[in-house]
Amino acid sequence: MRFFFRFQYLTHTPTFTPSHLIQALAKMLEISKQSGEAMFDEIELANATINSTLPINIVAKAQRKIDLPGGIVADAIGGGKTLLSICLILLGLKEAKKVAIDSVKSKGAYKSSATLVVVPPGLVDQWREEIVKFTGEIDESKILLIHDINSLMKFTSQQLIEAHVVICSVDLLETGRKKSSKKNDVTPYVTNLLDKAFKGDPDKPTACELPTTCGQFENLDLVGSVISNNSTDPYGQAKGKYKNREQSAYFTHLYNGCVQKIRSFRGSERFNLKDKGLPLEYFEWERVIIDEIHEPLCTSKSETKEFNEKKKRGEVDVEQHFPEKNRRAARELLGE
Repeated sequence: MRFFFRFQYLTHTPTFTPSHLIQALAKMLEISKQSGEAMFDEIELANATINSTLPINIVAKAQRKIDLPGGIVADAIGGGKTLLSICLILLGLKEAKKVAIDSVKSKGAYKSSATLVVVPPGLVDQWREEIVKFTGEIDESKILLIHDINSLMKFTSQQLIEAHVVICSVDLLETGRKKSSKKNDVTPYVTNLLDKAFKGDPDKPTACELPTTCGQFENLDLVGSVISNNSTDPYGQAKGKYKNREQSAYFTHLYNGCVQKIRSFRGSERFNLKDKGLPLEYFEWERVIIDEIHEPLCTSKSETKEFNEKKKRGEVDVEQHFPEKNRRAARELLGE
């Protein structure tokens, strides 16, 4: 019942309060505390054959108990997933505010009181509307929306640290590209991350573009493809496949390096509270909530084909389309 009481924070009473929602919220709170209340057994198995003449294997098992690092709420549409997330944010807000108060007093502040909500681009504004609709506990001025690099550049480090909720587009790495640009060049967000991480560093790596296509829908069967031995055309007849893979791998390497580099400045005097446009990867968030995670991870080739057919018939809003290069950018961001 105590968790039902917590629903009284809501100014707009929902039409349902089923017991499974209350149970889910209780579990989410246990996980959020990371205090040993929600544990699971992490198991690693390995096996090897003793002797090729005997059908006997040795199995090695390593096991430990650790705090659950997170979870998945997989209810159907209208099942209250957003509501649950808002309740979780509210229940932890008081303690989260203390984190921000202490953080801004320290050198190289990076710990934020905000929950980072990562959503498909078409849901950024909708999430804010839902938070405002269901609760009056969260200051609207503390709900920051980051659609793209231009939005990010408006906020200081202190604003991001003292925010209650930061809602960002999952394809942030792909945003900011000029509409007139036909080339798949380096996006402003990646350029900003690189500049912030390696400012004044003579070993600053070369910026890398994010491949337009990268293999989620790629046919991996390259049997029979001829690979040229000529250094001027190393990809031969498999250029479209191997080249995209190598570009994709290098981008991941570059991106991970930038994130590690910029995080190495946490607690130092490299950045101050007035700096604007610090990449989201620099901060430590109270928690991270990812909405519609199937969009970048699980969309099938047939679904994309179906959308393209509907687009030709004028049955869908092209502006709401989430193309493959944006899904690729989303997977990179979620990996961090």
